[in-house]
Amino acid sequence: MMPRCGRIVPELESYKFREVIYQNYRIVYGIIEDTEDIEILAVLHGARKIKTAFRQEWEL
Repeated sequence: MMPRCGRIVPELESYKFREVIYQNYRIVYGIIEDTEDIEILAVLHGARKIKTAFRQEWEL
């Protein structure tokens, strides 16, 4: 597995989240440093504003 293959999410750069685009969706994940495993944080439609979605759910 290559957890760092996704790009850093431009809107959330300071949080070190990464994303992979699949069709019309953004799959946002974080890397668990000790194990290099990943944790899926969100699957969002590409038209949705990511900062708004994250603030509503996680109060960033």
